[in-house]
Amino acid sequence: MPAPDIELDLDRIGILSRLALDDEERATIQRDLLAILNQFSILEEIGEDAAEETHEVSGRRNALREDREPSRFEGVKDIQGQAPRFAAGHVVVPKNL
Repeated sequence: MPAPDIELDLDRIGILSRLALDDEERATIQRDLLAILNQFSILEEIGEDAAEETHEVSGRRNALREDREPSRFEGVKDIQGQAPRFAAGHVVVPKNL
């Protein structure tokens, strides 16, 4: 796997990620990061001109509907009967701190 033309500053990466890296870990992380960057280097081969503009990837569209006033909930009396306390149109619950 060819390495991309990039130099990794593992000291800075270690500081930013708050990792204390020994020599073995540095070698492993450098190899892994270069492999990740190499995966993205294929995008350079494709080029900008070959890519089509994408507005959505799921194939779903926003289903618009007419706005309308929601219907009034008629079950308030049922809820009132089940709640231990009910005041000003709301279920009253004890403070939970």
